[in-house]
Amino acid sequence: MEPAWVDDDDKFPNNGELLETPFIVRNVEADLDELSYRTRKMTQKRLRERYITSSIYGRGTQKWVKPEDDEKCDSSSALNAIARFAGTTNVGSKSLPAKELKFTLLRDPTIGHQQGKVNCLKFHPSMPILVSAFSTGRIVLFQICDDVNNLLLRKSNFFLQDITIPNISFDNITFFDRGSIFASANSRNDCYVYDLLIGEITQIKQPKAMDKSSARKIRLSADGNYIAYLVNNADIFVFLFKTMDHLHTYRGAENIVDFCFSPINREQIVALAVNGTVYIWNLTKYSEMIQFFDEGCVKATCMAFSLNGQFLACGSNTGIVNVYDMNDYKWLNKKKNSSQRPLLFATFDQLTTSISWLEFSKDAQLLAMGSTVKKMAVRLGHLVSGTVFQNFPSKQEHFSKERLTTCAFSPKGAFFAVGTKEGRTRLYQLKHFEKY
Repeated sequence: MEPAWVDDDDKFPNNGELLETPFIVRNVEADLDELSYRTRKMTQKRLRERYITSSIYGRGTQKWVKPEDDEKCDSSSALNAIARFAGTTNVGSKSLPAKELKFTLLRDPTIGHQQGKVNCLKFHPSMPILVSAFSTGRIVLFQICDDVNNLLLRKSNFFLQDITIPNISFDNITFFDRGSIFASANSRNDCYVYDLLIGEITQIKQPKAMDKSSARKIRLSADGNYIAYLVNNADIFVFLFKTMDHLHTYRGAENIVDFCFSPINREQIVALAVNGTVYIWNLTKYSEMIQFFDEGCVKATCMAFSLNGQFLACGSNTGIVNVYDMNDYKWLNKKKNSSQRPLLFATFDQLTTSISWLEFSKDAQLLAMGSTVKKMAVRLGHLVSGTVFQNFPSKQEHFSKERLTTCAFSPKGAFFAVGTKEGRTRLYQLKHFEKY
């Protein structure tokens, strides 16, 4: 990547890259400038790493970078402001090294129950259960461990239960309301709720306000209060989930390729347009809209929001993934100006084909990115360093002919699952984490 700017004192070799090697002064007059430069850059680097670590691992953001609250803000806005700077929800997570990932490929727990392509994977938020949604309309639950504190894979009998809805290909699964499963499918207006406690399936029919329009995507908010339908490529209809009352319809200037509710700010819905425009709409102030353009985007394909609300990842057809820091204090103060964009935190360009899916780990240390165009096209990004783990996937796995379709992280990060077009599930145990 080209540097954003060039300082006047960037006149040293290696493109200004800081070399963390001992510097020996041989000529005081000739080497004084370089010695001063190295000292200053080393200090800046260490301060930046300290700030990033503090921001991500739950120790909070410094007071001097927080914008002042408006006295007229209501209690809901104040709550969102607190949550926005709270950092990760997984306080106490172990910091990951940047270069090498310790992992083990486990056996497939879905063997014997594979029917069609794996469209979606999700881990239960509190129990060691993996949920798989297949293209045949089958949703299957597998218990991978005996207990959340015991990471040993079960020897056999992973299968728990399943449900099948004929002639529907589920592509999205969301847990809400203490474990109920919400399932939806592309280009289908009907969605389903599966109550795990009583084993009851409820069909949610198409809202009347949509006038029989076909929905391309359906999303449910994390708290289960709102449901949204992407209709006619650019219109997002938002309803109250319990009553199906129509709240508002948001429209993008270009076709929308992906959207989601903000995981932290309960008043926002975020959408990514095909031209790279990111829209942020307010669910309570319909006229309020913030937008910015994904840097360098040719054709956007998908997006993902970290669970702590700090990072937004945007994928494109060129294989580029940009990660933005939505807590960037400069942008928070100036975001009403549409020309502003949040801080570009990291860019990943290791994949060369169109990005098909993105997923953050629950503690926002890892970003999984993959493409179904190429065999075994998956990478795990380390957000703090902005690099990928060079040893994942392993060299032996590069010979696999499987095409990867989706992925999921367990709540505490110990497991990482990847679904394939062939119907199999690649289950990894990440050795850096000790809990499910």
